[in-house]
Amino acid sequence: PLVAVSMGARLLATVLVLVVFSVTTLVVVGLLAYGTTPSRTGRVAVEALRAEVTVRWQDDQPTISAQSLADTYAALGYVHALESTWAMMLWRQAATGQLATWFGEGGRAYDRHAHTLGLPAQARATYAALSLDQQNLLNAYAAGVNRALRQPAIAQTDEFVLRDVVPEPWAPWHALAVERLLAYLATDPPELLTTPPSAPADTMQSADATLRRLAASAEAR
Repeated sequence: PLVAVSMGARLLATVLVLVVFSVTTLVVVGLLAYGTTPSRTGRVAVEALRAEVTVRWQDDQPTISAQSLADTYAALGYVHALESTWAMMLWRQAATGQLATWFGEGGRAYDRHAHTLGLPAQARATYAALSLDQQNLLNAYAAGVNRALRQPAIAQTDEFVLRDVVPEPWAPWHALAVERLLAYLATDPPELLTTPPSAPADTMQSADATLRRLAASAEAR
């Protein structure tokens, strides 16, 4: 099992046992990518934890044992980033209107669509309106995700290396933005989209249709 240790426990123990990752190199399309496989065993320090948390895998399904809900959320964020880094970061870029930072002009139509729908703004406003306890759960989840992103075996996966991008830290409101995007894609497409003057309706509708096809394809896999 993977044991996540709070920073306090790490200091008391005075020993930090690092997770050892097996690293292989892979040349793809003339570029050097780091074909790394994150480990599911060992111990890792997660600053947000208040107590030790254990994650066990059976048939590729993780089970989290924690003493508090906040620690469960922190471990869940770590596991999500450990298992689905590229998918998480890609959905985050789409939901926050930042695909163009990775894909250039090809992503601008989708970014305009996300901002027209108000996904980033709504997510920020919703987070600000949550109770402190609810915010703390999202904070813990983000801390777990970011702890995973600091590990080379995760941050230097082939997809990131080949695109020459470094995943930015996960903010607590990002989960709300992704949730809103997925909820939107689960509804019937609108007959008419409200678009800014710089974004013709046919362009927005095309972006909307493409996002829905991608979501359906991801769900099918």
